[in-house]
Amino acid sequence: TWRFFCYIFPTLLVITIFTGSACFILISHFEKKRFNNELKIIYKTNIPDIIKNLWVTDYETVAKIANGITEFKYISRIEIRDASQIVIQAGNQPRPEMESISKKLNYKYKDKTIPIGSLIIFADKQKLFWESLKYTILIVCAQILLSICLSIIVSAVFYLSFGQHLKKLVRFIQSDGLEKFKHPFRFKHNGSRKDEIQ
Repeated sequence: TWRFFCYIFPTLLVITIFTGSACFILISHFEKKRFNNELKIIYKTNIPDIIKNLWVTDYETVAKIANGITEFKYISRIEIRDASQIVIQAGNQPRPEMESISKKLNYKYKDKTIPIGSLIIFADKQKLFWESLKYTILIVCAQILLSICLSIIVSAVFYLSFGQHLKKLVRFIQSDGLEKFKHPFRFKHNGSRKDEIQ
């Protein structure tokens, strides 16, 4: 039974490693898609509000919008500059590993496009990687625990239905010898259902 377990568990462990790698790829893809959706929301809703308030120099409202943008999961920092180079900052301090995304802010007035500033979004792609890895580790740990339980169950079923009869047969042969049996060999079966040996 122990040897049977040693065959099953490594097999399930190899399968877990492959599925864990696939899970990491899928989770990373999902989180990147989530980040892109966040950018779409910012471009569609937040940037028009920033442009409108920059045009009337309502910097307090612009700062509130910037703080709201940093609430997105993978947006770590926001910098907003107007035509006078006045900077509105929100979020954490920039780090070298952050990815910066620049967006020109233009106000449309009487069929004219007037540049009024720029927006810089600092995306924390390292956080995206570690979040994906964290979820993958949780899934792999759960799969390993499931593999151990499944291996124990399969080994126990094998022993109860087949292994214990082989064990009795071996003991019988060892006690009576191969050439001459003193007593007829019979399986002791307490259940009403027939198993693989009967």
